[in-house]
Amino acid sequence: MSTLLKNLKIDYWYKAVLIIGVTFLTISLTVNLKDVNNNAIQLLSLSCIFIGLGEWINHPLRTGIMTPSRNFPVAGKVSGYPRHNCLLGIFFDILGFILILTGIIKLFK
Repeated sequence: MSTLLKNLKIDYWYKAVLIIGVTFLTISLTVNLKDVNNNAIQLLSLSCIFIGLGEWINHPLRTGIMTPSRNFPVAGKVSGYPRHNCLLGIFFDILGFILILTGIIKLFK
């Protein structure tokens, strides 16, 4: 259980967007907000969730071994989260942006 929670730390922006979306979705589902349409907040929250998930999928962990060369004289292990587009990640991003537009239209009606 502790290793699961260790992996859930908020260290990148897309994880923060995901947590913000889940928080606002939970609030809009449980509390009747005054002067704001709950359905619009739910759409905007879902858009944050989908964009956060899509970007998390599009930034997988990449690890490689660097061999010594003229520009990099020391060998070592290199890891990071560079962007690598995936079809599911792009689908979630597009769905999130569509939900943002729908939520903004519904919010101002």
